[in-house]
Amino acid sequence: MRDKLGARRQHHQGVAVVAVASGSPAADKRLQAGDVIVQVEQMNVATPDDVSKQLDTLKKAGRTTAQLVVQNKDGNVRFVNVTIQ
Repeated sequence: MRDKLGARRQHHQGVAVVAVASGSPAADKRLQAGDVIVQVEQMNVATPDDVSKQLDTLKKAGRTTAQLVVQNKDGNVRFVNVTIQ
């Protein structure tokens, strides 16, 4: 899937972002289709379920935000802080 979206293989694991709704919180954070979520709070993720479980764990612990490590199509890596809903 990541190859179809044009993401380089800098990281061998991660969760590909396949769509971002215009005006959504993800769009506000400049996430785009083709980005790859590599980590949630320093924990590697390989599936969408991994992301959900990590965010659920943080929410249960009283956290309201989480830091993601995201790689874009060009291979650039950045940190994105998101609100946990």
